[in-house]
Amino acid sequence: MNGEASPLPPPPLQYADFAAWQRVWTSHPDVAAQLDYWRGLLRGPPPALKLGAAQPRRAASDLTAQRDIALPASLTEVVKQFSRREGGTLFMALVAALKTLLHRYSGEDDLCLATNVANRNRAGTEGLIGPLANTVILRTGLGGDPTVREAMRRVRATTLDAYAHQDLPFEALAEALARERGLDPVQPAQVMILLHNAALRPQASAGRALAFEEADPGMPMPLVTTTTYDVILTLRETAQGLVGSCIYKPHRFDSKWIDRLIADFQRILELMASEPERRISTIRLSRKVRAKRVTS
Repeated sequence: MNGEASPLPPPPLQYADFAAWQRVWTSHPDVAAQLDYWRGLLRGPPPALKLGAAQPRRAASDLTAQRDIALPASLTEVVKQFSRREGGTLFMALVAALKTLLHRYSGEDDLCLATNVANRNRAGTEGLIGPLANTVILRTGLGGDPTVREAMRRVRATTLDAYAHQDLPFEALAEALARERGLDPVQPAQVMILLHNAALRPQASAGRALAFEEADPGMPMPLVTTTTYDVILTLRETAQGLVGSCIYKPHRFDSKWIDRLIADFQRILELMASEPERRISTIRLSRKVRAKRVTS
């Protein structure tokens, strides 16, 4: 500022250092070994989800629409309490609820979801500026008609395993699976879930000191985006509860079906906290969305 040298010490790591590290990940034995984990996890890919309202896919049709999500603060708090009792997190509870819902809609026991991880567990990356997030696949079996609590415990184990193997660049995994098996890892994970951490809050500044402010959390996302996923649930915690959007492909699902999905998602979260011993097969869902085989 004003041509003067910055009084701040230089950062120990630059984004270029991280990018260079990613390009040579094979030279890091601990990261290279993670490829074996992901190969094993995705060996025998799960069947594609066949959701009741889904229409046949269109080639190269990635345009999306979105519906708002608002879950009350009271529900958010009791779900957080439930997740803590089970040694998990709010995110794990949300994943368990969504997987339970997809199991009930599709009739499939073997379920994959995609999510993003911060990917900042290497020394020096905590305050690094730049896109470090990495995609991981959460694969969980819900066979045997588990209780809601057991579904949560299975998802907890799945998620912790993914966190422990998050360093492998997703692009490297995709290239390896495509080369070895002709498999696109996004295909078995047609649904993504994201829980965003709290951003910077407004801070008072004195004089000409630099200050940061949080973007308006109510700001709508672009009306039209593109994605390879059929459905993306993106949520963030606020004082009013969990808010966000359900982004979906309108050529596959209509808005009324997405509204029912959101309502059923909330219903399962409520049961998670109030009736954790309920078998997932006995959860009552909205009408017209139960498992129905269609060609995808």
